Amino acid sequence: MTWLRAVLLALLLLDCVHSPVQAQNTKDTNDVERLIARGHAPGWAYAQRGFARRKADDLQGAMKDFDSALAKGDLDPNSLPNIRYARAEAQATLADRQGKPLMAEASYRELLQADPKQADAWYKLGYLLLKQKQNTLGANALVKGLEIMPVATAYLDAANATIVSNAPLASKEYRQGLDRWYAGDASIAGRSPMDLERIKNEVVQADASLQTSASLGGMAGRPASAGGSNNTGGAETRLRFDGRYLPALPGLEAFARGLTDKDANGERETDAGAGLRYRPIPDLNFYFGGMLDRFFQPKTETEFVAIWGLGLGADAYPYAAGLKPYWDFGTFGSWRTRDARVLEDVHGNIGALYEFRFPLRAAAGPALLAVAGYDSKAATPWAAGIGPSLLSYFWLGGDKYRSYDAVVTLQVGYIFSVGEDQRQRGWRGTISVTF
Repeated sequence: MTWLRAVLLALLLLDCVHSPVQAQNTKDTNDVERLIARGHAPGWAYAQRGFARRKADDLQGAMKDFDSALAKGDLDPNSLPNIRYARAEAQATLADRQGKPLMAEASYRELLQADPKQADAWYKLGYLLLKQKQNTLGANALVKGLEIMPVATAYLDAANATIVSNAPLASKEYRQGLDRWYAGDASIAGRSPMDLERIKNEVVQADASLQTSASLGGMAGRPASAGGSNNTGGAETRLRFDGRYLPALPGLEAFARGLTDKDANGERETDAGAGLRYRPIPDLNFYFGGMLDRFFQPKTETEFVAIWGLGLGADAYPYAAGLKPYWDFGTFGSWRTRDARVLEDVHGNIGALYEFRFPLRAAAGPALLAVAGYDSKAATPWAAGIGPSLLSYFWLGGDKYRSYDAVVTLQVGYIFSVGEDQRQRGWRGTISVTF
């Protein structure tokens, strides 16, 4: 039995969760079972059966065998860390399946208190916490694992979890993960070039603690009675509370902006202001907030303005060349406290974009553009329109970490009025840049 024990002890050193399953012949399995059936079997026999049961997804049986193996006290010291980890992992997996995440977390934490150098346990704990939406704690656990055994995917997942709470760290971890990606880290085997582009887009978001957008637009062919032609211009700079320049308060942003445009009554307004807004739901472009707004036209005055907005839509980025459907929807409103005036702008596109990657990254195609505006002080509060347009995006710059440095959007089209109000009718075009 000496040869069998040597083989089995070697197999104990394999990680039962992450290592490839090694086939065992029927004779070996039967020998282990006979040893245990006779009574007084050594610890390695129980451990080997525990690994086999874990691979067969018999979690309770595996835990019982690992407990018996550890209780024997005769195991090779080199095998103990893997057996203790396998026991904790089986218990945590069972608890998680039973809807007991706290018990699963406790299993890993108990193991790590005794063996803080167990990288796999840190990773398992980190992903368990991320699954429970505990992003900061989950990312911290992944970092502990990275300090022991660096893995590309763990760098990327830790970065994604900390964009809004520690942007500088997220930017660093994304780059560390991509460095390992380019070096051929085994954890990203099978990932596609499209996956790489998505990661590089996430790097852009992590770096965007400070972001500026500027736009110019115009309308022509609108009846004079509905406001006539209109030229618009605006710019906004926003600063996230993400730990880079401001304290980490996830979802909170400071911003300053200026705008010149005609209102629903055809009167030009020019204003500039600054304030705060809050995004309560991660990964959803919904916000509310307030600003102190200084008006220069049609008259000079300062007032507090409450604001809100929601934006939804498909991702226009050209991950691969070809035609794909596209849609977007946005609604943005405000309440001006001085005159109790409520304003709401709504727009949406539906169409198709042809995506290019060479000679530049771009997406362009036809889109049906629908717009609506509400002004509580207008003679007719609502005005709406719909019509054909050409929509295009251009992504500029970038490097091996960032997919782009700026995005330019251009849209031109003609809007037909819906109903009798003519305020939305006419040719219109907008160009904007965000960097």
